[in-house]
Amino acid sequence: MRDVAVPLTRKGSLRLEDTYGMHATMPLEPTDGPGSATDPVRAMKSQARSAAIGALAFVAIQFLLPPTYGGYRWFLNSEFTVAMTLGALAVVAIVVEVLDRSSTLWRPVCLAAGTSLAFVGYLFAVGPGNLFPIVIVTGLAMLIPTVLIAGCIGIVVAIIVRGG
Repeated sequence: MRDVAVPLTRKGSLRLEDTYGMHATMPLEPTDGPGSATDPVRAMKSQARSAAIGALAFVAIQFLLPPTYGGYRWFLNSEFTVAMTLGALAVVAIVVEVLDRSSTLWRPVCLAAGTSLAFVGYLFAVGPGNLFPIVIVTGLAMLIPTVLIAGCIGIVVAIIVRGG
């Protein structure tokens, strides 16, 4: 039986070296299964969290808008409210991507999905009116690309900040 030296090389892995100079690096955390980066439950929780952030951001922004047209706060009421809503959602998407250490392309998709669901829910909460299909298509045509593009910009910024 050979002697095996087990010094710690970097956080999260062990370097195994035998008396003949052969070595191998073994990860300390599981690479598959519960708790790993590839764990489907962990990924689903992350996606649900992103969708919730998108939904909460949309609803919070609606309460920051100035009330117009009968006291309703709605982001499609004027050019100012459209610009304010889309700009704020873009900032939220960029910040979420930069702060998350495991950014993937699914996160902006989930943010956009949460924002879209909140948009449709808020529309029906304030009263959809008779042109609601057109309102839904117009709103989603603005919200989804904004969040997706801003999320991708956030991923690029995160890669630059982390150095690779």
